[in-house]
Amino acid sequence: MTTTDQQQMREAIRHERQVELGFELHRFFDLVRWGLAPTLLPGFQENKHELFPLPQTELDLNPSLEQNPEY
Repeated sequence: MTTTDQQQMREAIRHERQVELGFELHRFFDLVRWGLAPTLLPGFQENKHELFPLPQTELDLNPSLEQNPEY
């Protein structure tokens, strides 16, 4: 592909990653990283689903840790 348009190149890269990595569980993380998850994933909540909750055992072992927001 030859283009000088930044948006076209980004769309081409996004499509290529979707096709190549479709069954390798990369899609969710790509959508979150690109900021597209709230519009493309039903039930996705901004400021909550970008991070995973910390396990309670880790919080119990280290009092300096704080749970990620919204959990």
